[in-house]
Amino acid sequence: MKLHDVIKVKEDIPEENLEKGMSGVIVAVLRDPCLAYEVEFCDENGRTVTETALLPEQIGLEKQIPADHSDTNTGKKDFLIPVDELLAGRLTEIAESRHIPPEALIELWLKEKISESYQQA
Repeated sequence: MKLHDVIKVKEDIPEENLEKGMSGVIVAVLRDPCLAYEVEFCDENGRTVTETALLPEQIGLEKQIPADHSDTNTGKKDFLIPVDELLAGRLTEIAESRHIPPEALIELWLKEKISESYQQA
C-alpha cells in the first residue's frame, strides 16, 4: 500500500471510533519504529473525522491509485465545476456508501479515467 491508496478497516478499533469496513485514504507511510500507515477518515461532508496510524494487519487495500498519477503532496488546486443536481446527489450517495467524501470519489474516478486514456493511447 502507498500514499493516497483507499483502504478499508479490517476490524473494529473502538479507541479510534473506527468500525470494520470503514474506508479511509493513506496520507502518510510511516517506517519508524515499524511500518504503519497514517489514514484519514472523513464524514459525508468531507470533514476529517479522525486521522490515525494503523498497522498493515488492521487495514486492507480497497482501491490502489496508480503511482504515475497520484498526487506527490506538492499541493492541489480547487476547481469549481458545475454538476447537474441529480448527478451530484447520486455521487454523494455512492461516496457515502463507501465512507469517503464525494471529492475523494471524484478524484479517484478521474484518476482511473486518466489512467485508462494513457493505456489506450
